[in-house]
Amino acid sequence: MMQLIRPFAGVALVGAAAISIATLTACSASSDQQAVAPQASSQQSATVQQNTTAADKMVRKKPQPTPALVAKATDKGHLELSQAIASLLEIESVRIAKSAFTQSHQITLEHAAHKDANGNPIMGRVMSKPEQFSLFIEFGQCVVRRDSNLKTVVLKQTQCKFQ
Repeated sequence: MMQLIRPFAGVALVGAAAISIATLTACSASSDQQAVAPQASSQQSATVQQNTTAADKMVRKKPQPTPALVAKATDKGHLELSQAIASLLEIESVRIAKSAFTQSHQITLEHAAHKDANGNPIMGRVMSKPEQFSLFIEFGQCVVRRDSNLKTVVLKQTQCKFQ
């Protein structure tokens, strides 16, 4: 048994889906009764069609990326991953562990400590925040994302599996 709800003229909501009155011919209010929709004018039909399209767009959402792990840690995959992260950070290179993304779909990277001419760490305040990255499977491809700005890079050599 479906229940007909009319939030505004020209559009009826049945459950969560918007249906135009012009295309709705019958709705089962009870087992004995049938409701027949009146014919809408062409101007009303166009307005209803626009409202239905807008409602359809709100219902249809882009599939969310699925968190992933590195399936098989290889040298090629590790190199590709470090190059992808470096490009997301817009720097020349970055050093990450070979086990990155093997146990969690997220990693946090800190900037290297500043050192003096002798290689000793310089004491002082670090002003930059750590960066977080996530590994996902999106549309069947392995993707690394910088979480601060949501930019992504598709990984072609790295094999991923669902977390």
